[in-house]
Amino acid sequence: MKTATTGDYSKEYHRLEWPSPEGANQRVDADAAIDALFTLIDGWLEILALEVRVGCYDRETYTEASELRPPQPYHLLVHEPRPSGVSIDRMYRSVESPQVEVTRVVAGLWLDKILSQSCGDTGRYETSLREIDILASRTALPSGWSGEETLALECYAGTVTIPVQRGEGGGVVMAPPAGYVVRQPVVISIENDDGALYLTVEVYWSPWVGELMRSGGSLAKGVALLESRGWRQSSD
Repeated sequence: MKTATTGDYSKEYHRLEWPSPEGANQRVDADAAIDALFTLIDGWLEILALEVRVGCYDRETYTEASELRPPQPYHLLVHEPRPSGVSIDRMYRSVESPQVEVTRVVAGLWLDKILSQSCGDTGRYETSLREIDILASRTALPSGWSGEETLALECYAGTVTIPVQRGEGGGVVMAPPAGYVVRQPVVISIENDDGALYLTVEVYWSPWVGELMRSGGSLAKGVALLESRGWRQSSD
């Protein structure tokens, strides 16, 4: 059994920026966010829980209205039945929507419904995706680790045993593990900064260190594909 390590801080950090096209509305930005998310994770990560926050975009100030919210700003799309042994620590008091699987199509339709809420004055305000976070996932182990039956994970609680399931391409782990305050192997989020989307990838478990740059790796392929679609390295 191989031993992996994790901690409070990410071991690798990568951020991409997508400038919103001139004249684009908030639905265009939301569609771009969903497309980027599922492009990046294709082939190596399955979403078990996805949380979003929506707000009210002010067309006069070109930013999110600070004192105005849609009726239901927080939402959680969750895989049902919920896998045992996985912790879903929501960031907000979100409205839950259970689904048999969390796919690009399912997430897109779910988000469209959320964005159909009104912010009142439709001439001035538009419901806007503000944040999107993967809270729980089933993640494929990198080559060299996928043949393991279990994974020893060194963390604040000592060395804990993480079950390894068999997937189509090899071993997969589900995280965050219930009972421990441990992040997912790779944490992915997108935020809307009014004029640009920012996609952040943070690697917390050691087996995934280097996967962002490994030639031929699924994660590196996803980043390269996004860059070919207009996403670029962020300097922020």
